[in-house]
Amino acid sequence: MDAYKSSGPGGQHRNKRESAVRLKHVPTGVIAHAAEDRSQHKNRASALSRLRTLLALNVRSSVKLDAYSPPPQLLQILPPKSTIRSSEVGPQSGPNNPKFALVLLYSLLLCFLFSVKI
Repeated sequence: MDAYKSSGPGGQHRNKRESAVRLKHVPTGVIAHAAEDRSQHKNRASALSRLRTLLALNVRSSVKLDAYSPPPQLLQILPPKSTIRSSEVGPQSGPNNPKFALVLLYSLLLCFLFSVKI
């Protein structure tokens, strides 16, 4: 951890004290710093939070969505109609789908044709 005098506007209040904090994770070399507050303790807490976030982003691995299947423990606690869809269900046709209006018109036309008795 390094403490230093932060630069920028604020005049004598910022230049007097070493309130800015720089944290470095030695194994990975990731650095996070904070100088928003006049308190070194608050700056240390926010720098530590940023360091944790940066480490999590560097460590996490990418997920291939085509081959992903949720763990069975997650499937047990999710409601039956959750947003996790299997590949055999097919594409979702909702208002965000560009073909939604066409599907809606087609389904209304089918409903109208089968409701009229000849």
